[in-house]
Amino acid sequence: MNSLQTKVPVWRRKLAILLGIVGVVALLFALVGFLFVSQASGGELTYAAVDEALQAGGAAEALGYTPFGNPFVRFFAVNRVFHTIYGLVALILAAIFGKIDFRDFRKNWMLYLLTVPALLYLLVFKYVPMAGIVIAFTKFNPIQGLFGSEWIGLDNFKFFFRGSQWKEVTFNTFYLNALFIITGTAMSVLIAVAMTELRKGIYVRISQSVMILPHFLSWVVVALFSIAFIGGNGVVNRSLGAMGFGTVAFYNEPSYWPGIFVIIRIWKGAGFGAVVYMAAITGMDTEIYEAAIIDGASQLQRIWRITLPLLKDTVILMTLLAIGGIFYGDFAMIFAFVGDTAALFPTTDVIDTYVFRALRTTNRMGMTAAVGLYQSFIGFILVIITNAVVKRVNPESAIF
Repeated sequence: MNSLQTKVPVWRRKLAILLGIVGVVALLFALVGFLFVSQASGGELTYAAVDEALQAGGAAEALGYTPFGNPFVRFFAVNRVFHTIYGLVALILAAIFGKIDFRDFRKNWMLYLLTVPALLYLLVFKYVPMAGIVIAFTKFNPIQGLFGSEWIGLDNFKFFFRGSQWKEVTFNTFYLNALFIITGTAMSVLIAVAMTELRKGIYVRISQSVMILPHFLSWVVVALFSIAFIGGNGVVNRSLGAMGFGTVAFYNEPSYWPGIFVIIRIWKGAGFGAVVYMAAITGMDTEIYEAAIIDGASQLQRIWRITLPLLKDTVILMTLLAIGGIFYGDFAMIFAFVGDTAALFPTTDVIDTYVFRALRTTNRMGMTAAVGLYQSFIGFILVIITNAVVKRVNPESAIF
């Protein structure tokens, strides 16, 4: 056996992973620092002048490069060499503790080469943009640039948390997304089980196409069509009137909208979400079902005793991934249906729509970046906590 898991103790593998992460982050810090210094030296300043100014504290501003007055910028610029050194050391130690077999790289270099585009994609579009986090701590000015804007610390966060609506929008975001995850997962599993039990046939093919199609419709189109159903003179109110009931002003009553959003979200996404579970069911060992049939198990018993237990790991994995974005409201859906209808805000206003309105009215990009960082941090914490709980209950279902 040549796998790392059989050669290296668990604690060494974990330490190697941690050192690898530290090394990559340190080298990214170093890269940012060198970019700052290069930006300054690209003008009339030389590298030596920049280093001398950095060591002299405020002298950098006297030389005409004001971004060095930003403590965030100074941290990266001053420590760029240190970050480079300990980043490389951390990567070397990770290789030593992990006992990476570099012969495997030479043997399977073509396979490793295939991962390069994906790694470059992650680096360029996922990690490099993290430098934009600095906007959350500055009074961002597009003219002064990302790292030249005035540093204001936590003022952008105070602007959000001192407001009267942050508790309401945070609760709405969490509540609506929790409803979407629970109902969406349940309906996707139900559809997947139903479609696989019906086996092949023209009806199944047509049904799958019909259920997946709504996923590709724009929320704007869906919102326009919904007016024909829940508008003042829509199908729902006409039906209620025909049965002798009074009409309902859906666009003036916020209490109806969590249920409306759940129904629409299921209609639009459950069919597409079922594809993952259908693939998981298709990969299950058919001999288990054959043995159950021989033992006299009914179709419902096979579903309850075999299919659903075997789907558990997939359901947990998809739920964990969904929890990571639980503090990100579906802006496209909510804004397409609600827009700026203030009467519906008590149950429909989420963090994303609140920030969008704030950006339009105050034009403070730093505040929006601060709220985005808040969303990401809370989502990250929830994933860690949920994964820890899952790991205690069923270690095989945990992500890490």
